[in-house]
Amino acid sequence: MIREHFDFFHLFFIHIMTRIKSFLKSVTPTFVLDARAQRNFFAKPGWYATHLGAFNSFGEANEYIKKYSIPAGFKLNHDEWLKERMKLSSHDYPVLFWLYNILNSKNLTTIFDFGGSVGVSYYAFSKYFTFSSNLLWTVCELPEVVDSGNRIKEHLDGEHLFFTTDQQLMQKADIFYTAGAIHYIEEKLPELLEKYNARPEYIIVNKIPLSPASEFVTIENGGGSGCYPCKIERESSFIASMKNIGYAEQDRWKCVEHKMNVILHPELSFTSFRGFVFKKVTVAKHD
Repeated sequence: MIREHFDFFHLFFIHIMTRIKSFLKSVTPTFVLDARAQRNFFAKPGWYATHLGAFNSFGEANEYIKKYSIPAGFKLNHDEWLKERMKLSSHDYPVLFWLYNILNSKNLTTIFDFGGSVGVSYYAFSKYFTFSSNLLWTVCELPEVVDSGNRIKEHLDGEHLFFTTDQQLMQKADIFYTAGAIHYIEEKLPELLEKYNARPEYIIVNKIPLSPASEFVTIENGGGSGCYPCKIERESSFIASMKNIGYAEQDRWKCVEHKMNVILHPELSFTSFRGFVFKKVTVAKHD
């Protein structure tokens, strides 16, 4: 009986406090709530992949970050990230399926992994199928990440891995692959490919944040890895831009483990990231 009374009063207390918080929020000026949200965003490095604001460019977002005396940039413990990524998420299985089928039936042997950390996808996928002896998996990364990748490669089975900072090597790729990286550069994917005259047979894009309606730049707090801009493209525009450079969509999926909550702009939030496979369209020649 005492326990039942305790549970009742406990639930009643929670209900009352929730109503009080809701009331206080409704009467507090918006600029006060916004200021508090911004302070919390920049003051709590433990937050993981939270987002703040809507900006027109990376430069504008970086200037905003500097106002809070926080160095703009991205830092990541790649050794820990490798351990975390060895266990596949649901959005990795479509990539695994497509890579397995492409590599085993199309006689394609070169993968360009843009922003692939220390080879996390290579190591994770290698547990599920054996790569052919002539496969070359090139990871393009920042210089310090390349150094870490080569160090880790000495202790793990990375015989097919090659690390580089040279983006121009994407010209030689049969498959262009990127997972959770392309939105951290200001160039859009078609612009990047055309810049280096790259025409891979397949393009696989995973964990890309695409909005159903709006295009903007936001600031991400990576949970201890820094604050940095990331671009959000409109999904329909992204697909159209790939079609415009000669690629047909083969598959798409939701990355439900990743969502976009934009502090100060809840109307820009969406519930999942996306993944895609595109294939180069062969245009028939006419006599």
